[in-house]
Amino acid sequence: MSEINIGVNLTRRCNMKCSFCYYSTLEFSKDSKSDDFTSKFDLSIDVFKSKIKEFHFIDRLFLTGGEPLIYPHLKELICDMRDRTRYIYVCTNATLVNDNWCDFFKRNNITLVISVKDNSTSTYNKINYIHNLGVNIELYHVLTKSSLCIIKELPSRYPWVKKVRLLFETSSDPFKEIIKPLEWFTLLRLASYYLKPIINTVEAEIGFLPKSHPITQNNDKGAVNRIIIDYDGKGYTCPLIVEKDDGVDDMLKIKKCEINKCPVIKKDFKHNNYEQICPFIIVKLESLFSN
Repeated sequence: MSEINIGVNLTRRCNMKCSFCYYSTLEFSKDSKSDDFTSKFDLSIDVFKSKIKEFHFIDRLFLTGGEPLIYPHLKELICDMRDRTRYIYVCTNATLVNDNWCDFFKRNNITLVISVKDNSTSTYNKINYIHNLGVNIELYHVLTKSSLCIIKELPSRYPWVKKVRLLFETSSDPFKEIIKPLEWFTLLRLASYYLKPIINTVEAEIGFLPKSHPITQNNDKGAVNRIIIDYDGKGYTCPLIVEKDDGVDDMLKIKKCEINKCPVIKKDFKHNNYEQICPFIIVKLESLFSN
C-alpha cells in the first residue's frame, strides 16, 4: 500500500458522553459509567506496535477514543510514530488539554481535531487558548436544524481556523428516522451562507447523491475504506461497524467495506431522486452551491 490512513481507538474511556459521538452507541458505553477509569479498556501499547509494524509508512494516523488524553501511553505512541507518519491527528474533546499538552503537541506537529458542540464561553475560551499556544487545530460540527446558531458564530469566534468539517448525523439505531435529502441540502446551503467568511476552509459529509450519479450506481455506494484498530487490537474497515462485526487480528486481512453491513444506510430508505451513500464521503462546501 503506497498510502494508508489508520484510525486507532486508544481507549473506550471518556470523561464525557456526547450524544453525537459513535462511541455512545457501543454496548460498552451503554453499560458503563462515565467515571469507569479502568485500564482494561485501553489498547495495550505492545499490541498497538505489533499491529502497526506491517505498515512502513502511514499517511494519516487518527488517534481517537474514548478520550485519547486519558490514554496513559499517548506521548510514547506519538513519539514512536512521528518519523513514520506524515500527519498525526488527535481527536479530542479538549477538556483535558493544558499548557504541557500544548507544548508537546506543538513540538511534535500534532493536529487536534476538536468538536464545536456549543456556543458556550468555556468552549470558546478553551479552543482559542489552544490556538493561541500555537497548536494546529481542525474543527468539526455535527450539523442539525437546532445547531445553526452555532454555525452562525463560527466565523467570528474562530476566524483563524484552517479546516472545518460539517458532519452528517449518523445513527445505528434502526428506529431513528434519517433526515430527508431536501432538509439536509437546505441545512448545508444555510451553513454555506453563514460560513461565507471562511467558506474555503469548510468541508461537508454529503450523505446523499442523485440516483443517476456513478457513485450511487456502484454497489459499494462510494464506501470509504480505511483501517480501524479498536482498543482490543481487532481491525475493522469502518468505525461504524465496531462491535457489529467480528473484526480481524491481521491488519493486512481487513476486507473492503461491505455497504450492506453499514448500520447507517437504512434498508427501507426510499426517495424518488436520491440515494444514501457512504456517510464519510466529503466535498468542499463551496463546490455544492457554486452556481
